[in-house]
Amino acid sequence: MSRSINEIQDVMLNAIGDADELDTLQVLTDAEKVQLQDQLTSASKVSIWRLFVWVHAFGQWVSEKLWDVLRSDIEKRISETRPFTKQWYALTALNYQHGYDLPETGIYPIPNASAEIQAVNASKIVKKASVIPTVLNGVGSLRVKVAKDNNGLLAPFTTPELAGFQQYIELMGAAGVYVVATSGTGDDLKLHYKIYYDALILDNEGKRLDGTNDTPVQAAVKSFLASSQFDGLLDINQLTDAIQLVDGVSSPHKVLAASKYAAFTYETEDIPGAGSIADFRQPDAGYFNLDEVESTFEFVESYE
Repeated sequence: MSRSINEIQDVMLNAIGDADELDTLQVLTDAEKVQLQDQLTSASKVSIWRLFVWVHAFGQWVSEKLWDVLRSDIEKRISETRPFTKQWYALTALNYQHGYDLPETGIYPIPNASAEIQAVNASKIVKKASVIPTVLNGVGSLRVKVAKDNNGLLAPFTTPELAGFQQYIELMGAAGVYVVATSGTGDDLKLHYKIYYDALILDNEGKRLDGTNDTPVQAAVKSFLASSQFDGLLDINQLTDAIQLVDGVSSPHKVLAASKYAAFTYETEDIPGAGSIADFRQPDAGYFNLDEVESTFEFVESYE
């Protein structure tokens, strides 16, 4: 870990103090000694020699910071290239090229021509990937969740796309490890918030009075969900904080939050990933979509 500039300076100053034989004037001419003697031997923090110490300490600090960056990058590369870890599977998933044969080496050829590069980039359909150890039919397995990009929004794979990816991840994975790839529509998220608002900015339907946005709160929720970590935990407190940041929102209060996927409902109980949300919820598909039909945003004028 790099030292601070002050720590480096302290080491240098201590070394200077211990070096009795160090003559700060020995390289100067007689005229320079007379002219600069007070500045070169002064204990002031703005003396010339003291400023030189700071400059050298700053340069040393920059060098140590760069070494920290290099070490972090090396450790990251080692972690990513270590085979058959969850991170390795996730990064391998991102390299999938739909419609391309996989060489025995497991490494796709590097395209050269501009048209080839564009075609390869278009074939890399895995936008997000996550790997979760699970048990299927009594057998320890790895579930690889994947999603693609559709005009800036996450979307599920088609049946042929998922079949191709399943074949790819089986060929790339460790022998004897059962891997199942899944890709589904985002889990539906139902919200009910009571929102106290500033009547100078919003109306009683949550629309901006200047006419620039009719659904600023809903837009903030969608932006929060879109920027959340794929297959990460939805934190209701953080979502409430995101709503709080909307211009014109004085105080948002969660009344209800619930999610559902597959055949489950918002009223489902005792099933992980479905039903009412108290604090956190991990989406089964890896991401959430706001259910605007079922969600309710109640706006109450704030008189503060």
